[in-house]
Amino acid sequence: MNREMSSLERVCAALDLEEPDRVPLWIIGCPYMARLAGIPYDEFCRSPEKIANANRLFMERYGADISYNWPDTWFTHEGWGMRMIWSPNSPPVPAEPLIKAPEDYEKLGVLDPRRDGRMPIILKSIEILSRDVGGHKAISTMQFSPLSFLAQIRGLVKSMQDLILYPDLVHAGLRTIAETVVEFFREAVRAGATVLLYHNAREDYSLLTKKQVEEFGWRYDSMVLKEVRRLGIPMVLHMCGPEPMIDFVISEYPKGGFKGIQFWDRGSNISLREAKEKFGDKICLVAGFDNVRTISFGSPSDVEREVEEAIAAAGDGGGLIVSSGCEIPPSAPEGNVKAVARAVERCGRYPLRRSHEI
Repeated sequence: MNREMSSLERVCAALDLEEPDRVPLWIIGCPYMARLAGIPYDEFCRSPEKIANANRLFMERYGADISYNWPDTWFTHEGWGMRMIWSPNSPPVPAEPLIKAPEDYEKLGVLDPRRDGRMPIILKSIEILSRDVGGHKAISTMQFSPLSFLAQIRGLVKSMQDLILYPDLVHAGLRTIAETVVEFFREAVRAGATVLLYHNAREDYSLLTKKQVEEFGWRYDSMVLKEVRRLGIPMVLHMCGPEPMIDFVISEYPKGGFKGIQFWDRGSNISLREAKEKFGDKICLVAGFDNVRTISFGSPSDVEREVEEAIAAAGDGGGLIVSSGCEIPPSAPEGNVKAVARAVERCGRYPLRRSHEI
């Protein structure tokens, strides 16, 4: 039997396609964390101490191996002047699009994560959490891909139209965004992050063609990957769409650039078992239970069953981190969230066959 590993060791082993002592657990859901800690959401998003404390409480309560220092979508966007509408009960939302005309792409400047938007708050929360639990837990934070940023600052429909009508202006914006993402990741690693999550839901066959991704996605993702590789920190790709371009990423992106892929296996066109068969020898799979339906409307036994199925489908040989396809909602029953951790502990111990027999 393997020795008991720290969470950080466990996660690194899985990302290296090795068998840890047990399957790691990564549950993402900042609105849930804020509710668990009893913090109004507009306070949670603006306080590094509250972000760090909510992550610590969440990991202690549910045995999660990785933190999630990412309170909301917009902490970078505000550095460019995006105005937000705040609420104590839910994440902030934009008051209006940042890019109102295609010419505005050229007005974007490279942001300083130590000064602009709420990025300094996120970096400070990483420092606090790294100081308190970093020797044991894996500390993560997230940024969007440049192509994902595009939809957020312009709007999905108009940003897709701009790819066709104003490609040169779009490229100017994407270059600036890519440099900003790199700068944030550099500072996050300096602050103590040990895992980086890269959100790229736009690279989905339901939204774009491979040709569009090659021109507007791959080029800038590769810029980010090149710089992150120098930092020596593993990066996980997040793809939560219904038709994720996993095959394209595996075949076209730099080998070893992404150590894992987090995807919505319960709601996409590729199952976890199929992904294990096709890609399990190339990349760690980060998936396993449905954050939309089962975690909210199923019973604890339904949740446990999904986690057991995930471990049976993709746990052999390592290379699996049990996770949700995207954030769990704040309304998820606590008994269901505890059921995830319970199933991982019961069925996720290596060697898996022996764990199932116990």
